[in-house]
Amino acid sequence: MQTITQALLSLAGGTTVIFGVPAYFIHRWTQKEKRAEQARLDASRSAVEQIGGSALTELENGRPRSAQRRKPLGELYKPKTIREGMTFPGKPPTVDLAMDVLRGRRQFRVSEYYASVRAGSNSPRRVFEYTIETRTGPVSGMKIAKAYPPDLVRIFGRTRDLRDHRHRVFGAEARSSPSVGRWEQFPLPDNEFTGYTSDPAFAAQAITPDIVDWLRGNRDQLPDLVGLDHGWCYAVYRRELDPETLVAEIDLIAEFLDRLGVPVAG
Repeated sequence: MQTITQALLSLAGGTTVIFGVPAYFIHRWTQKEKRAEQARLDASRSAVEQIGGSALTELENGRPRSAQRRKPLGELYKPKTIREGMTFPGKPPTVDLAMDVLRGRRQFRVSEYYASVRAGSNSPRRVFEYTIETRTGPVSGMKIAKAYPPDLVRIFGRTRDLRDHRHRVFGAEARSSPSVGRWEQFPLPDNEFTGYTSDPAFAAQAITPDIVDWLRGNRDQLPDLVGLDHGWCYAVYRRELDPETLVAEIDLIAEFLDRLGVPVAG
């Protein structure tokens, strides 16, 4: 009887080691991640407050106001082919940070949001975006997206093009709009940017050689997509917000609008 009891105790101890120790380290790692995430959000609020901005306390009101023109992370909810990869968002995007700031004559709203997505039977993962937006005066519609040339990879002895997901996502967004009007592509440097507009004459006049040089010179800091659409300018970055670069990115969008001559909202 004692031998059986000892065996059971030994088994229980072994089970604790097998399952308890990994669970302990997973818990510690999760808590460390949460602390780092909170520190990032706090640093972002501090960066905006230092330039006279303020963070929203009621995040249910922090959803981008330009969402009527562009649904946050909207491509996650569109039907996909097996080749594109099946992703299943658990719920609509969650806003975890929203801030308002005045830069020059323009009032900006910064909104960061994420969605938890599951690909097949894999564990959920978070996909982030943040938007820098501002109201504008009357201006024709135009969207500029970064182009992401495909990487050449060898699979089973054959060379194939592996496209960056952002190229597909933002290229498709640049071609579409909830508006009834038609969007047409206009020329931009190959393999650097993709441009679409509802008014080709406006784009031809606005995108001067100086603007093209400015876009090229600031490519690394520019958003993945910047749009002018029915009284809104929205700049979309497909990643987590970085407090180190946030203020510079806001000022970059303000400079872009000024260079294009986009009027301030009345």
